[in-house]
This record gives sequence, structure tokens and C-alpha cells, in this order.
Amino acid sequence: MKPKAWKKLEKAQAEWPQWVASMTGKLGAQVNSNDGTIVMLEDAAVQVFEKKAKVAAVDNS
Repeated sequence: MKPKAWKKLEKAQAEWPQWVASMTGKLGAQVNSNDGTIVMLEDAAVQVFEKKAKVAAVDNS
């Protein structure tokens, strides 16, 4: 992951109480590790969004 994308994740973690990220890229090779098989993501891009709490609707009936 490029440093700029990593900084987006760090900034979201520091500034927003809740956030969600979307990662896109080209699926690459499978690599075995101690934790199992990992699929590499080539040309990864990250979008980070603040997750805002839903406001309960008020029913004035």
C-alpha cells in the first residue's frame, strides 16, 4: 500500500470515532503464511468514509 493511502487510514482512525474503508485493486498471487493463505492486492486504492450515526426518526402522529 502506498504511503498516501496508509496516511488516509491513520487520519480516519485519529479523527473519526467510526469509519469504514473501501479497498479496490487487482487480485494478485496467493501467498502462504503462518496464518493461512493470503491473496495479494496489486495497485491497491483506498477510500475512507466517516460513518455517521443514524438519527432516529421522530413520529409526530
